[in-house]
Amino acid sequence: MSELFEDPFIEAQSQGLVCILPEPNQLFLDIDDDTSGGWMQAMFGVLESNNIAYEIEKTTISKSGNKHVYVRFPKPPAPQPLDVGELKPDMDQVYIEFDDVGRVALQAALGSDRKRELLSMLRILLNLEARPPTTFFEKPEASGLISTVSSDDIPF
Repeated sequence: MSELFEDPFIEAQSQGLVCILPEPNQLFLDIDDDTSGGWMQAMFGVLESNNIAYEIEKTTISKSGNKHVYVRFPKPPAPQPLDVGELKPDMDQVYIEFDDVGRVALQAALGSDRKRELLSMLRILLNLEARPPTTFFEKPEASGLISTVSSDDIPF
């Protein structure tokens, strides 16, 4: 994790790590202890009971030995035309894509590291556009499924 005004790409590189950004339908949960892990599991139950489709895509071990949990919310199926008089589509599950505020709020609600999510929200509120609010620092060998970027790839 980088502090509020640190460049996460430079910080990750200085530690021999890669900086990873989430995709639009992805959350990054930084689970630091058993209590947070239990909360995450309980909140997954709330998602399930409300027909919110999600999948735990990948779990890695952070530099400090805690868990990084990659949660993906599947893309919606192609919309089907509504029958005459039908008010809403017949959907078995609800699908979600996130803006930065929604992502940080849900990550915090699901038990992610509170300091990390507070710093993320401050980056958004202070309009620190050159500092992406949500990142994971991963060992290069652990970053396989997720695309990595460098600060050169981010428009400032």
